Amino acid sequence: MSHARLDRVLDPAFVDGLEDLPTADLRERRAEAEAEEEAISYVRRLLQGRLDLLRAELRRRQQAGSDVAVDLLGRLSEVLTDQSSGERDVLAARATRLRVPPGIEPHEARLDEVLSRSDLDDLGAVRDETLEEYVDRLAALEGDLSEQRRTLFGRIDALRSELAARYKDGRAAVSDLISGE
Repeated sequence: MSHARLDRVLDPAFVDGLEDLPTADLRERRAEAEAEEEAISYVRRLLQGRLDLLRAELRRRQQAGSDVAVDLLGRLSEVLTDQSSGERDVLAARATRLRVPPGIEPHEARLDEVLSRSDLDDLGAVRDETLEEYVDRLAALEGDLSEQRRTLFGRIDALRSELAARYKDGRAAVSDLISGE
């Protein structure tokens, strides 16, 4: 449950002196940064699902007693596809991978500290104030994870740029990838 790799990749020194590193080290650093970004992105999607469920439950409660009130399970598809909020910037999204990435455990543990899956078992029994507190705590964690992702994207972009420059000027060759150098 260590955050050692994330701390190392987020450290500004991770991208210092890239031009002096061997190409194999650049590729290794890029792979590390991409793995961390993928793990954080996956857990962030889990977080967003929990946040969507909580917000939908709060909306359901606000609409209780009106003709519009609908059971949360009946609206689950809409909630999880985010058809109602329009809050996400689709153009800023990066490619989504459809697998559980390795190394999510420390990030998932952070999420579970804020709101575990078992906390979602009986939302009907949870007080409004507690739901709102969960929403606030999840939103704060989402902000933190988003900031980490932005930093990771910067690291990845710097590493990719250095690799691309090497391929362009001949300091690195695509054939190196095949030979495993």
